Amino acid sequence: MRRWYVVMTKPRQEQIALAQLTRQGYESYLPIVSERRREQGKYVNKRVPLFPRYLFVNLDTAVDNTAPIRSTVGCCGLVRFGLRLAYLPSGVLEWIQARCREGESRRRQASWMPGRRLDVLDGPFAGLDAVFAAASSHDRVIVLLKLLGASRPVELPQEHLRAV
Repeated sequence: MRRWYVVMTKPRQEQIALAQLTRQGYESYLPIVSERRREQGKYVNKRVPLFPRYLFVNLDTAVDNTAPIRSTVGCCGLVRFGLRLAYLPSGVLEWIQARCREGESRRRQASWMPGRRLDVLDGPFAGLDAVFAAASSHDRVIVLLKLLGASRPVELPQEHLRAV
């Protein structure tokens, strides 16, 4: 019976292990998500593994040889509970894949429509209500803030805002 088993990788070598397992003919999957990180004073979107140090391989342990996995470049071996190999219950991997695809499509599309009410969470305008006007760049947006008795356009980092 084919199941998705859990493979532990060496630190930050998930991509290498995935490539090597695929090269050896194993069906493998590494869930990747976009994460917003601050590097050198700027926010950047990085694609990182959903489960650092882990990936999944589809095996039928009655037919497939699992011994080469532990000596594959980037791999530590299959995760075990005693003598039993750790595997995902049926449907779980498909659910993970759907969530990763959903996150990718959500990231690609515009987060807010013009006129959407937002809360300012951080920065000098924290606590004020804002209205989304337009996207300025990949990480900044233009919002309308009620300042000095009138709505004024202000450009803010997207991470400082949350939809109401």
